[in-house]
Amino acid sequence: MKELDYNKWLEKGNKKFGKIENWKFKCPKCGNIATVAEFEELGESANTATQNCIGRFTKEKGCDWTAYGLLGTLDKGISVKNVDGSTIQVFDFGD
Repeated sequence: MKELDYNKWLEKGNKKFGKIENWKFKCPKCGNIATVAEFEELGESANTATQNCIGRFTKEKGCDWTAYGLLGTLDKGISVKNVDGSTIQVFDFGD
C-alpha cells in the first residue's frame, strides 16, 4: 500500500485533477471509478468519496465497499498520515 503524508496526498490530487470536484477515486473491490462531484450530486461530501464505493449510495454502479471496513482497501489504496500523526486508509486515485 502506498503511504503519503496529508499534504503530499493533497498535492498529488490537486496536480492530477485540479478542483476537488474533479478528483476521482477507484474502488479496490469492484474497480469502479467515481468523482467527488458524483458523490456531491447524491448529497454526500468529498470525504465520503475518499473511502466509499459510490455503490453504497446508488444501485446503478459499484458495490458497497468502504476503506474503513474490516479489510480496508485490500492493500490497493493509500495510507494517508494526517497532521496529527494518525493515519487513515483511502481509495487510490482513479484515472
